[in-house]
Amino acid sequence: MTLTLDIELAVAPDGIACPECGVTRSLVTDSRQFGDRRRRRRMCPKGHRFSTLELPVETLEQLERELAELRGWRELLLRNVP
Repeated sequence: MTLTLDIELAVAPDGIACPECGVTRSLVTDSRQFGDRRRRRRMCPKGHRFSTLELPVETLEQLERELAELRGWRELLLRNVP
């Protein structure tokens, strides 16, 4: 029986950092596709494990628009509810 791991070294130019120690280098230990999204399990050089979820650009832009709309509704409600 042979066990192979799909591991790639990621140096994050976009600032994906370990939430524990802040290091921006990480090993990708697992990568799975969920529709148009990709979840990556990562491990920093200090051994901390964390996950990232990657979305297509148009999905991120759509998410930002929806969040802005929700913030607008929240502000409207806070202004008008005693």
